[in-house]
Amino acid sequence: MVYFCSGAHIVTRDQVCGVLYQREATPFERSLEVHISKLRKKTEGAGVVIRSIRGVGYVLAEEEQ
Repeated sequence: MVYFCSGAHIVTRDQVCGVLYQREATPFERSLEVHISKLRKKTEGAGVVIRSIRGVGYVLAEEEQ
């Protein structure tokens, strides 16, 4: 969450995996998506959403109303 809290910039899959697993993501690894899905459910109604940037990573953004 440290990367997400530092502003509205894109965080790559490798950066997140580096923090979570201390290694780079493998092409077929889906555990990161499971974690992101759980975080999305926990942040519902909090005014922020985790958006996927296809082929790049994720960004924390304000929820549209």
